[in-house]
Amino acid sequence: MAPSLRFALPTIVGAAAAPMATMLAIIPAYNLGKAAYESVRWFSKLGYRLRHIEQGGDYHDTATAYNLRMGTIRDMSSALSYSRRWLGNEALFMR
Repeated sequence: MAPSLRFALPTIVGAAAAPMATMLAIIPAYNLGKAAYESVRWFSKLGYRLRHIEQGGDYHDTATAYNLRMGTIRDMSSALSYSRRWLGNEALFMR
């Protein structure tokens, strides 16, 4: 081995060892972070799916539906005749 290479080789290896060690340490840390992110995302989606089943889906109430529902409740709570009329019409709505 040439004398100059004999002295330069440890310097080159030492200089390359620090970046290589850094890269080797970053890879497991990145994979661990990615696994944590995926597990949090999975549990978040699980919660969404459970709520989706329990609450009947992604129902967004409109102003018209809200007004009709409130009018029906108002009519049903005001007098007996109105409530009988709405309860009788319920079968028509279900067809």
